[in-house]
Amino acid sequence: MGRRPDWLTLKMERASIRRGDFLVSESRYLGMKTRSVFGLGSEPGTIIYNPVEVPESVPGAVRDPHMVVFAGTLTEKKGVVSLIRSWAGVREGCPEANLHIWGKDGLTTGGGSMREYLGSLLTSPLVQSVHFHGHVPLAELLATFQTAGMTVLPSYAEGFALTPLHAMAAGCPTIYTVRGSGPELIDEGVTGLLVDPDRPDQICSAILTLLKNPDLARRIGENGRHHVERRFSWPVLLAQNEEFYHRCLEEFGQNRHQRTKAPIHAK
Repeated sequence: MGRRPDWLTLKMERASIRRGDFLVSESRYLGMKTRSVFGLGSEPGTIIYNPVEVPESVPGAVRDPHMVVFAGTLTEKKGVVSLIRSWAGVREGCPEANLHIWGKDGLTTGGGSMREYLGSLLTSPLVQSVHFHGHVPLAELLATFQTAGMTVLPSYAEGFALTPLHAMAAGCPTIYTVRGSGPELIDEGVTGLLVDPDRPDQICSAILTLLKNPDLARRIGENGRHHVERRFSWPVLLAQNEEFYHRCLEEFGQNRHQRTKAPIHAK
């Protein structure tokens, strides 16, 4: 969001990071930003992404092709304001579309309710097509991903978010952000679509693309699920974690052995 970090937090976290023997990041984007913000000499050499469970397909589950889902805390950073601003164009292009918003209420920059602010942006004809569900247990959200037509998450900044991974793992066509780690998670046009959160028109266009092309939506959903299985599932990333920590132990042991054998120079 272009805001400066608190100086005391910055100083303490930088000192903590610089004391580490090894540095691992959950995304290339986060590694790059960590180096820039904390003035590190180099980026983390190891990237280990967040894992998710890939659920079994629900027998008999039928997707509602007109059900558009957003999930996340209602804050400007998550791109929900831009999504609401895009909705008039979506409904104009597809009057059957409905937007379902899951997530706890957040605050506007003025300190008011974000949910109330989002409601104020909707004209009378649009109000009936937007549904706020509040915060729900993860299990309920995962079940929604099994039947939704698509998930839209136009966030401004994510180190590496789990929500798009959960949606993709459920085979739900996913529209994510071009910012931050978005391009690391999604191959544009293959495993999902990427949008700029500053471009409501682009968000609208991506949603309508999936609404009007059911074969494309189905293919992107299937590709996304296979993509998560190959790169972000528990079995894959558990093995990467084990390999990384074994390597850390080995290198740390070697370095300690070398230090104990270092010659002592008397003055």
